[in-house]
Amino acid sequence: MHMSNLTGTINGIFNYHDQEILRVKCEDGTEVYVDRDMRQVIVKEDRDLQTIKVVINGELKSPWNI
Repeated sequence: MHMSNLTGTINGIFNYHDQEILRVKCEDGTEVYVDRDMRQVIVKEDRDLQTIKVVINGELKSPWNI
């Protein structure tokens, strides 16, 4: 399903089975996962999500803790 009318806030970037996905908190309070093309991704097990990390000053950090 393409989510072109999705309105919300990105509150996570993850790797999920070798695919980069975004967790979006919608204005109605629900959360959905979408890929970079805004297609919904069904996450069956949260433990399979791997947080994306970036190198800052030579150290791996979560982009959400910068």
